[in-house]
Amino acid sequence: VQAGLSVSKRSFNISTMSLRLLLLAAVLCTVQGRLHSVTKPSTALDVDEPVYLALEDKSSPMFTKDTMPEVSPTLKCIINLTAQYFLIYTALAVVRTINQLREAKMTGLQQMLETACTTVTYAPMLSVLFLGTRMRAIQLAQGHTEKYGLPQWWVQDAMYACSGAVFVQVLVVLLIPVVTGDAAAKTDEDGNLDMSTSQAGGTLVTALSVIRYLLMLGLYGGFTTVIYGCFAMEGPKEIWDGNEPPVSPALFSTILLTSTFFGVYLLVALTKTAIELRGNSVFLQKLSSVLTLAKFTVNFAPMLAILFIGARMRALQMDPKNGNPQRWAQCCFYLCTASLVVQTLMVVLMPICTECEVKQGSVEGDVEFEVEDESVRIVLTVVRYLALAAMYTGFSAVVASVFLITHPEDPALTPPLSTAMLCTMNLSVQYFGVYLGLFLCNTAKQCFSGPFVGKLMAIFEAGQKTVMFAPMLSIL
Repeated sequence: VQAGLSVSKRSFNISTMSLRLLLLAAVLCTVQGRLHSVTKPSTALDVDEPVYLALEDKSSPMFTKDTMPEVSPTLKCIINLTAQYFLIYTALAVVRTINQLREAKMTGLQQMLETACTTVTYAPMLSVLFLGTRMRAIQLAQGHTEKYGLPQWWVQDAMYACSGAVFVQVLVVLLIPVVTGDAAAKTDEDGNLDMSTSQAGGTLVTALSVIRYLLMLGLYGGFTTVIYGCFAMEGPKEIWDGNEPPVSPALFSTILLTSTFFGVYLLVALTKTAIELRGNSVFLQKLSSVLTLAKFTVNFAPMLAILFIGARMRALQMDPKNGNPQRWAQCCFYLCTASLVVQTLMVVLMPICTECEVKQGSVEGDVEFEVEDESVRIVLTVVRYLALAAMYTGFSAVVASVFLITHPEDPALTPPLSTAMLCTMNLSVQYFGVYLGLFLCNTAKQCFSGPFVGKLMAIFEAGQKTVMFAPMLSIL
């Protein structure tokens, strides 16, 4: 017990330091935004003025009003996913509000929209992968992506397949009640269609089941194709002469996070399919339960990936050809990624390989291990706290790197942080600050007792529901 309390206290101290770093980052965001607004020229930008690739090189215009290319397929897919995400959640908020204010409840409509919300779970992770792929294409083509056909046409088609699969799934969920007469379509916890309890005829259920698996194939096959395209993308010879840079640490970390995220959800879907085809068993039931807990662990992946891509974007702003964040910031990319992957593997493998029971912690993304051997329990607890501390420390360092990075040739040429980047940093600090607050309160609750800690936990739990839109807003 004393060893456990000692570990908890050390973790509490480390987490407190991380919270201080988060607060410092929030202050930096506010100050930088204020300075940016004060120093911003009062004259508006002429729409006929050319757009430049780099601020310091105003002799080489990239595009003018007449030569500006159309919106890229990548951005179209991101806007598609964003629109689906916010339209569904906005409609649900409106219906819930109406149901609270009037006696005649629209229960069926509310259930239908709540089901539709589960189908857009993949939108943030897909969007950030698309964004990272587009950034690599811009770097290799030096802005002329249409001229050199980057990303590859089949990668762009895969993006359309992914966003289309999510859209069709939302559409099917909304239309099933009309076609079958059910109160609302049924989905599993991951947003996949579940026709096992439908009252419709056998032919219709079979057709919808086929649609379900085709949509899953389009989704998982599409994102796998996009990842392969990132590594297979080649830069134009007249720009790189065969010496194009490798996939950046930011994009590579994003790919690892995306693979972990979709890997967990794919295993959940395969386990569910195995149960439907072969019946339940002790092993499948255990695997299903641990994978459900693993989903809570990978929920941090989209926000971490957005932060990495944002830091990379800031570096490319100053050096469009070879820009990279500071070396220590790139190490923090891998630190955060390794932390999430290690936690996920522990959740999935420990109960299968050892006599260990995994339970969800009081904080999303946190799990607790219960074993009979006290020494093993202490080791797992230490690894668990080290992984969480590594994630929050690495996140705080990446946020700081965005503010500290300077132009490679002359610090005086460093452009101010854009409004979009400031808002993204602000949302990131809010997102991880709320979850860190929950983690600190949970740790303090184990070491101390009192009503104050309980009140703080209630406050942060309420805040948790307000930051759920942060990843999608940051991507947009």
